Parts: sequence; C-alpha cells; structure tokens
Amino acid sequence: IEDAILGGRLMHIDEVTGIAMHGAFLFLGAWIASRLSSEFRTKVVKLEDHAKRDPLTQLPNRRGYMEKMREEIARAERFAWPISILVIDLDHFKMINDEHGHAFGDAVLAQSAQILRDSVGPVDHLARVGGEEFAVSAVAADPQHGAELASRIVRRFRQHPWHEMKPGLKVTCSIGVAALDTSRAGSSPDASLSRMLDDADRALDEVKESGRNTYALAESAAGAPATDGSQRVAG
Repeated sequence: IEDAILGGRLMHIDEVTGIAMHGAFLFLGAWIASRLSSEFRTKVVKLEDHAKRDPLTQLPNRRGYMEKMREEIARAERFAWPISILVIDLDHFKMINDEHGHAFGDAVLAQSAQILRDSVGPVDHLARVGGEEFAVSAVAADPQHGAELASRIVRRFRQHPWHEMKPGLKVTCSIGVAALDTSRAGSSPDASLSRMLDDADRALDEVKESGRNTYALAESAAGAPATDGSQRVAG
C-alpha cells in the first residue's frame, strides 16, 4: 500500500518533513489571511462608524443621521407610519463660547447631549447635526408626540442645574417641530426628508424671532394641542 501511494518508492524522512512543513505553512498562511481579512473588515466598520459619529458627544453626526432617516422615511412611507422631527438649537451659544471659552462650551454641548438622551425614547434617533444644533426623530410618533417631546426637552433645559457648572449659568434651547406629510407619499425619501427639515428649520426661525426658549410647530405638525402654553404654530 505504501509503495502504491508513493509511486512505487519509499519517501525519505526529509521529504516527508518537507511536505508536512509545506502543508503547515499553507494552513498558517490561510489562517493569517483570514485573520487579516477579518481585522480589516472590523477596522473598516469602525472607520465608517467614526465617520458618522460626533467625537465630542458620541452622538451620530449629520451624515449618520441623514443616512438613518432616509431608511426610516422609506419604511414609514411604505407602511404609513408617522414620523416627527425636532430641530433643536442652543440659545445664544456663541456668547457662552465667547465668555467662558471653547473648552467650557464643549462641556455645555456634552451636557446638553446627555439631557437629550435622557429625554428621548429608546427608538428615537438623536444626533448632533451642527455646532450647537441637534435633531431628534421620533419614529412611529404622531405630531402630538412631537409637540410633547419638544415641550419636555424645553422644560428639562430650563430646570437643569446649570449653575453647578458655573454660577449664574443658564442654558436654554429653541425647537422647531415638523412631521412627515403622508399625503405626499410616493416621493423619494430624500425629498421627504428635505421637506421635513426645511419645515422644522422655518418653525425654529420663528421661535428665534419671537424670543427663543420655547418651541413652534410647522404646518405639517400643527394639529397637536398645546401642552405647556408656550406653543406657537409656524405658518
């Protein structure tokens, strides 16, 4: 049997050793290649995540938020789910940076992000989409829920003990609220998202022009009842 397998002759010990080592190297090479490929994929995933995440607050950035919302809007329009979007701006944040420095301003942003985390629901999407601007998307939530969430966030900013960070410090926010227009279903998710953000921005501008430290609803979300007496409807 041995002679038949080896082509009619016996192999020397060094030949057997060579074949064994060659096989071992092939196995080791394949194993290393597999590990490197797996590690490369892991690094790529981490780099992609970092590219979509704000390093200061560890929230998704604008890019990550927009990608996620395109998916959510496409799903919402397919199944007729409501979505409310809140665009949140910290009031007079430039003054905080000018008076206390950018490092302190970063601390205020980080604390603001934590207040928002504590305010939104587990399925809501929260992101930092600009310097002092945040966005929240409440999926499967009607305009009334968007108004209630905006009211809760405004109230929590008002009630937060900011003086513990610096005596006399007060940080408030202004919010514009918009809702997905289900009557225009069939348009692209990009177009729907763009309309919602434009609506929310216009409502936010109205809040800023009328004194800040409250929220306003765009026409797409105007059916929600007042919850704290501070609501105004953006026309």
